[in-house]
Amino acid sequence: MAEQAWSDKFSPSEINGLRLELRRFTFDSWEFAEIVTDFLTGRGYGTCTEEVRDVMMRVEGGMRNVEGMLEELAKVAYVM
Repeated sequence: MAEQAWSDKFSPSEINGLRLELRRFTFDSWEFAEIVTDFLTGRGYGTCTEEVRDVMMRVEGGMRNVEGMLEELAKVAYVM
């Protein structure tokens, strides 16, 4: 049920765009976290850049598909 709720929050094209942006360049963990944080805050969610960095460093493979991205975003996004 939670996955469905997250899939309703972000369109597949939004998630795919984020994935493509993150894969296009080589970022360090700080830059990576800033991009993801900007994505979330731009859509009305709060987040902690440090948490984003920690999660994304552990799960780089989670960026391979939309479902993986949704799962990881759910771990670091907070409703404001």
